Amino acid sequence: MTASTRIPVSRRHFLGGLGVAGASLTLSPWVHAQSSERLVAMAIPGTWERSARSVVAPAFKKKMGADVTVSPALIVDALAKLSASKGQPPFDVVMMDEPAEINAKSQGLLASLPVDRIPNLAKVPKQLIGADGMGVMSAMQVFGIAYNPKTIKTPPKSWEELWSPAYKGRVLISGPDTTIGATWMVELARMNGGSEKNLEPAWKMLEKLRPNLATIPANPGAVGPLFQQGQADIALGFLSVVEPLRLRGVDVAIAKPDTGWGLVSNIVHITNGTRNMEHAAAYVNTLLDTQVQEQLALEPYYSVPSNREVAFTGALAGVASNQAELLQRRSIDWVSIAAQRRDLIDRFNREFRRR
Repeated sequence: MTASTRIPVSRRHFLGGLGVAGASLTLSPWVHAQSSERLVAMAIPGTWERSARSVVAPAFKKKMGADVTVSPALIVDALAKLSASKGQPPFDVVMMDEPAEINAKSQGLLASLPVDRIPNLAKVPKQLIGADGMGVMSAMQVFGIAYNPKTIKTPPKSWEELWSPAYKGRVLISGPDTTIGATWMVELARMNGGSEKNLEPAWKMLEKLRPNLATIPANPGAVGPLFQQGQADIALGFLSVVEPLRLRGVDVAIAKPDTGWGLVSNIVHITNGTRNMEHAAAYVNTLLDTQVQEQLALEPYYSVPSNREVAFTGALAGVASNQAELLQRRSIDWVSIAAQRRDLIDRFNREFRRR
């Protein structure tokens, strides 16, 4: 898949301390992890929630003979709930990005992974496993420039094209309460002489983008429906959101920016205080299983595998030839972002959501 390949596409105030059910998964999503022997696994809404329900949970049940409650939550909201849980976490397993992970560790909210109970860790490169043993990359997500090929005849080549006067009221972006939004802000800052420690150039660019904004989606997965409804022409979009819609015939595509594909992390953790350590470890092991990750890399999920045994095929083969090539994009100073994320979210909500 090249930059011109068509891939028709498918917060609130952060309260924590600090950026995608079936019949057997019918418990309330906020059931307390300690109130039942059933494992409670947090999943990011959208692609990750769907894949957890349809792929990971069934594989876990087949192996362990136990059910799992998949509890959807944005990462910043999950961290807020953990922060307020007073040692009784609402999840046994939680998925985070780097800024949330840094803050969760500082609050003692995460447990060390029981390595002896997670043999599939041996299939993951060491650089994707926390040096302190408190987390492992379960997968990654690729993002680029989503666009409507019927209204945009030439595939976009640069993020700067979102500022074109031709797209007044037709642009979608994500805020720093999401991993894609935070990562993109760093990209904007770097493009304009800034850095993770100096995001002002990104804020100035966002202010200039204001006339072009259609809306701020509640989460990255909402980009797809907005394209389907004809409310946008160009956006910040995940491959995993775009590709399934393209295959369904929706007029949306994705292009690789001249600065390269964006990459965000999905890091899985076991929470400190879980009473389901055995099942929590088994769930993490299931996430890293070769067959599970092979399924997650395919339609309709398109997750970038962290298991080195999984080959890049199909749409992922157009993004990178292998895992090592793609990991070269992971070069953000997340410690600096974590230190200011709450302020970033507050400012973004104040300046762009509350208009």
